[in-house]
Amino acid sequence: SSDVCSSDLSTRQLRSDSCDLLEAVAVAGRSSWGREAEVVLSENVDASERAMHLFVPDTNTVSVDVMVSAWGGACVTGLSVSRLGPADGDEGLTAHAPALRTLMGSPFVVDRVEVSGRPVRLRRHVLGFFQGNRFLLQALAQHVIDRVEPGADVTDLYAGCGLFAVSATDTHGVGVV
Repeated sequence: SSDVCSSDLSTRQLRSDSCDLLEAVAVAGRSSWGREAEVVLSENVDASERAMHLFVPDTNTVSVDVMVSAWGGACVTGLSVSRLGPADGDEGLTAHAPALRTLMGSPFVVDRVEVSGRPVRLRRHVLGFFQGNRFLLQALAQHVIDRVEPGADVTDLYAGCGLFAVSATDTHGVGVV
């Protein structure tokens, strides 16, 4: 059996309409997927783009029409799906998930931040690693970039979509190795 993780506002990471969207998807999918499913939602800073990925036991049970109806007009710009991987040990349900299929739109969102007075554009996949706190994103990037010597070579560990590397390249002309 799997645990249901609440998407409530206690962490303040998701907007209330995002929490409502996740709840609607959970309700719509329970009859088809049961409790063996995972939903990943990735939204850009202003939530003008949201990509959703569903890990489900049988990808043929996902209906775009049902999902769009469940969203009730919420902005979802992409929907992708893949079959759940084996749940062995602590690796979780998504550990060995097969390739995904895009069912609607794009599985990418684009974030725009300003660092050192310059716009930085970051395109990221719904399943990609990204800084989770949208409220700290710009300040965090600026804090790190302020410590980079212009023209230096840097290595971006845990790069994800390259928040620090792209920002440093765009604002300080650094080389990324």
